[in-house]
Amino acid sequence: MGIFGTALSWFTSYLTDRSYQVSWKGSVSAPHPLFTGVPQGSVLGPLLFCIYTKSLGLVIHSHGFSYHGYADDTQLFPSFPPSTPQVKERISACPADISVWMSSHHLKLNLDKTELLFMPYKTSPLLDLSITVDGTIVTASHSARKLGVFLDDQLDFKEHIRATAWSCRFLLYNIRRIWPYLTTYPTQLLVQTMVTSRLDYCNSLLAVLFLHSFYRVLLCFSTSCYA
Repeated sequence: MGIFGTALSWFTSYLTDRSYQVSWKGSVSAPHPLFTGVPQGSVLGPLLFCIYTKSLGLVIHSHGFSYHGYADDTQLFPSFPPSTPQVKERISACPADISVWMSSHHLKLNLDKTELLFMPYKTSPLLDLSITVDGTIVTASHSARKLGVFLDDQLDFKEHIRATAWSCRFLLYNIRRIWPYLTTYPTQLLVQTMVTSRLDYCNSLLAVLFLHSFYRVLLCFSTSCYA
């Protein structure tokens, strides 16, 4: 990894001789040593976790899938023509191997947060996809969240627009309740920080949509500008 000398000594000191205790109703357990993992809540933790899970990419690539990793969140991107045989088996095999890899690295695949999103080409037939991972059936969802953006199986972003508009209206309502006690500048600061920032987040994804598709967002933006 290109780490040596004093920097390597810092990492060694940071990760070795660690232990944990459990506190419950005033009682504290005896300390138990920790030989794996990184301290949670630390600035360095996510980077060290990415280094620790780097070999997971080799498992995913062995199935011919692309992937994105964001700390402890991993997203797979298989692509295949509609005529591909045994699609379910191919997609199921990769998460199964990921689960095996995680078990060997003292991690656990969270199936409660595992989602399957199928985005067919317009002329492709709709497939009733469901995969099985560790004995649990994961059915296809109509939408899934990716870094705060709702992606849907039609890529029309209706779910994202609805969620953004609802969130902004809720925030504007709360700001309006305290409006009589604020001067102009604090009001503008609240709107820009809490509302406009949400409207601006990944708004380039909406550039290809028709105007009527994101009327709700435009209405919220107009209201926030007025505020």
